[in-house]
Amino acid sequence: MTNPSAEGETKMKRRPIAIALGFVVVAALLLSLRSFRSDGPLLYIRLDDKSNQSLRTDYPGSDIDAIEIVRNGKVVGAAIAVVDAHLLDGAPGNTNTFKDPSQLLGTANYDVATRKNYVSLGGSGGYVIVKLSLPLESGDVVRVHEIGAGTGGSAEPCTVAIGRSEAGPFQLLGEGSGPFEVAVPERID
Repeated sequence: MTNPSAEGETKMKRRPIAIALGFVVVAALLLSLRSFRSDGPLLYIRLDDKSNQSLRTDYPGSDIDAIEIVRNGKVVGAAIAVVDAHLLDGAPGNTNTFKDPSQLLGTANYDVATRKNYVSLGGSGGYVIVKLSLPLESGDVVRVHEIGAGTGGSAEPCTVAIGRSEAGPFQLLGEGSGPFEVAVPERID
């Protein structure tokens, strides 16, 4: 025969554990759903260097002066913070002397005379992720000031992708070299 008071005590001890476990499950579900949101602001851009440069140079790969947001024909925003970067040296023996990613922040300001105010991504595998001053909207244009030809080299290609989080996922918008523009589409996955 079982003791009814002992059964009641066991149930009372299990109840707080079950409630706590329920809260943990609900919190985990909410956090996982939050990461799948598709309605957050598009505040991040990722540039990936696609050049195959093997020249000996102190500015290997895509050379980026600025990333700007163009809306209705006017520059309305730009990159305001670097959240991640992986900058390379290019070919073996190179030393990339333009590895300060903060140089691409703000609007275009490359100085031809002093060769200042840009960052070299360093060749294939180099990338930078930036936060924008305002969210992208459908119809906006992302203008990338890749100035390789202006540094005495050649224009090198890079891809442009946009995202709602600095960790991604990122949606590819396009690729270009030299100063180029890509449009933000009507629908973003």
